[in-house]
Amino acid sequence: MSVFHLNACVNGSIDSRYIQSFDVVVSSTGYEDFDVLTQAYHGPRLFLLNLHHVDTTYPGNQAFITNVQTNYQPFLLQLITNVNNPSFTTITITVKNQGNVLAVFGTEHFTIVG
Repeated sequence: MSVFHLNACVNGSIDSRYIQSFDVVVSSTGYEDFDVLTQAYHGPRLFLLNLHHVDTTYPGNQAFITNVQTNYQPFLLQLITNVNNPSFTTITITVKNQGNVLAVFGTEHFTIVG
C-alpha cells in the first residue's frame, strides 16, 4: 500500500486561500492494475471519498476526479493505493480559482506516508 498526502493551508506552500476547486488525475507507470482511494478533509471533516480502478491494459488509462470544491478552505488530500511501490503511481492535481488554472502540482509535491 502507498499513501500520498498533499496539504493546502493558509500561507502554506500551497495556499488554500486562492483555491476554489481542484482536479486530480492518477495514472500508473507500471504494469500492474491498482485501486486508488481518494479522500479529502477540511480539518477532521471528510468532504471527498472516491474509489477508482486504474487499469494498465491500455496505455494512458487514468482515473479522473474533477471539480472538487474546496471553497478556499484548508484541506488535506490523501490518496491510498494498493501498490507497494509508490514510484509506479503518477498524480497530477490542478488547482483552480473561478475555473482558471492557478497551478499544477505533481507526485513530487505529495508526501509519501507509506
